[in-house]
Amino acid sequence: MNEIAAYGKVRGLDVGAYCRVGCEDHPIGLSGQGEQLFAWAAAQGQENARGGRSYWVANPIGSPIAAVTAIPTTAVILALFNNEPEGGRSYIIDYVWAHFVVVPAALVHCGIIGLLGQVREAIPTNSAAVVKCSHGMGKLDTLARTVLNTTVPATTGLAGSWQPLGDSIRTSIVSVAGVNIMNPVDGRIIVPPGRYFGVHVLSSVTTSTSIMGIGWTEKQLYLG
Repeated sequence: MNEIAAYGKVRGLDVGAYCRVGCEDHPIGLSGQGEQLFAWAAAQGQENARGGRSYWVANPIGSPIAAVTAIPTTAVILALFNNEPEGGRSYIIDYVWAHFVVVPAALVHCGIIGLLGQVREAIPTNSAAVVKCSHGMGKLDTLARTVLNTTVPATTGLAGSWQPLGDSIRTSIVSVAGVNIMNPVDGRIIVPPGRYFGVHVLSSVTTSTSIMGIGWTEKQLYLG
């Protein structure tokens, strides 16, 4: 059995003391405060995407949906349903986005809001939205279902369960399309089997319409 012995090296001090080639000890980099220095070997999220169980979905580009001007209850632009059996994979939300197709002739304030169901619900009819694999190989080993521009069950759609997902924005030019919001969630929301995760746009006007998307990674997790 090979063993590796490591010792700390404070960067910037005693710079001539690096170990020789073939020695048993090898220095690790530490900051001046004794904190270990490291660099990522891969881009953030790369390994999740490479594994083939990271996906994204959006409402069709030709079907932008109007925003709401008050916190909704059951209404969603797009919702993801975890159709795994009990004990199956959980859906870890990576990011959400909204691309605005119509922006009215007025300065608009808007943001993305999200809803995570707290109880198991009946399996919904799957929408026409196409789930896509995040590494582009077309591998769709997912049981996920989606619903579009409709409502989730009242036991999930509670006004008090909606939360903001990232900062809101305000347009600075009137009547110009192309406004986008892309907000990372980075796993802070996990959708267990049988639950919904829904999104909507909360706006100062209902005349703004958008395409919304959800990105997620599926993993077997113990939820305590």
